[in-house]
Amino acid sequence: MSKDENKEQAKYNITTELAMEEARKIINGEIEAKSYESINEILDEIDMEE
Repeated sequence: MSKDENKEQAKYNITTELAMEEARKIINGEIEAKSYESINEILDEIDMEE
């Protein structure tokens, strides 16, 4: 068995897994990336999520 075959696949928590999946979908053009005009727009969205 080679050194690489002996390594385990890295495991991430669910939040990280979901973020990576979203990034893959953006890269593949399956979903549109968000963009903002200002920091206030970002903060307003964060406030609405809570």
